[in-house]
Amino acid sequence: TNRRGILMDIYEKEKVLMEIRAEIPRFNEEELAEYTKTVLPDIHRFLCQGKSDKITKYCSEELIQKMILNKEVYKISENMDNVRVQHARIDGFSNSDNRIRIKMYASVFFFDDVDNNINNEESYDKYWNDIWIVTYELDEDIEITNKCPSCGAPMEYNSFKHMFTCNYCRNSVYDSEINWKIVDIEVDGV
Repeated sequence: TNRRGILMDIYEKEKVLMEIRAEIPRFNEEELAEYTKTVLPDIHRFLCQGKSDKITKYCSEELIQKMILNKEVYKISENMDNVRVQHARIDGFSNSDNRIRIKMYASVFFFDDVDNNINNEESYDKYWNDIWIVTYELDEDIEITNKCPSCGAPMEYNSFKHMFTCNYCRNSVYDSEINWKIVDIEVDGV
């Protein structure tokens, strides 16, 4: 990549971040990147163990079925020993059909330890690096239990602005925790 290409990438990323913050003012890219680094290995591990019920809070049912049906693409195997996300960053944003979606680019490393290969002809560590494009959707299943700090009236949740608004005094409070659900994972090049 030449220097102009790198600058264009930085410009495009800032443009996407501005679009996201117009909808979700308190959006934090670093928090979503760290979440991605944590949740993808958990999802993979539970699928390798056949425990898909453990990941329904992270993923849509459709994505879980897609990953189970395409085990080879997602490297889901009982012999897989370790999965790490080396790098995650914003890759895109959309707000259509009343759905806020953010795409994250994730560099995913898979390690198959030598212990699983003792009976195989190839007795060495195997590893792979894939690029996953992870699509998050703002989770609409948020319990509204907050009361207005100004007047005590119930507050209504606005999923697009990710904030609570009091119907009585119009006070607004931003939700401190963004609730995202993974609705798709594309493996780059597949």
